Amino acid sequence: MNSGTVLKKAGEKIALPNKSCESALKITNQIHKRRIIDRQELNYILNLSDDKVQHLIDTRQITLLRIQGEERFDSMDIDNLINTYRLTAQRRAQ
Repeated sequence: MNSGTVLKKAGEKIALPNKSCESALKITNQIHKRRIIDRQELNYILNLSDDKVQHLIDTRQITLLRIQGEERFDSMDIDNLINTYRLTAQRRAQ
């Protein structure tokens, strides 16, 4: 078996057998960077009440997506929101 890229997973090394596996891994990693979540997950992730999440939506800090009539949110928007609040906190600390 030809060992391509070596990854570590939970303390062990995993050798990918070929380039196609490496490509599949890259695609998988890209998929995991973006998730579509529902409001319950959003409330949990941000540890905020439904009213406070609604305020973030109303003030367009988070974009509400409607998919087949259901509310959904892009995890990348949540990451951007958190990074924006982090940068603001860092500026205030200076």
